[in-house]
Amino acid sequence: MGRNDPVEDFVRALSNKGVQDLLGDIFDDKLKSLIQEVENLKKDNVALTTKVNNLEDQLTAANQKLAELELYNRRDNLIISGLPMQNAAEAVTTATPENRRRNAEHSSCTEK
Repeated sequence: MGRNDPVEDFVRALSNKGVQDLLGDIFDDKLKSLIQEVENLKKDNVALTTKVNNLEDQLTAANQKLAELELYNRRDNLIISGLPMQNAAEAVTTATPENRRRNAEHSSCTEK
């Protein structure tokens, strides 16, 4: 191959210290910006991961509180089976005079 071969000219140019320094500087500049971008993305990822973890903790606490509130609201929804159904008005009107005094309130009627 002669002196006019572009591949040989390119290989000779790459072996030149000045060309190597110039290419190194170009690659260093590009790599520095990419490295900086990766570092910024890592910081953002850590911040977002922390935020997600905090939100998950808050959601867990809110779900726990909701479950407690639902349980608290259901405390009055006790169903007792096997007892005759009778409301306070029926208990007072159907009871004897002696039982009317004892069964005058609905809660005491239910307890009995």
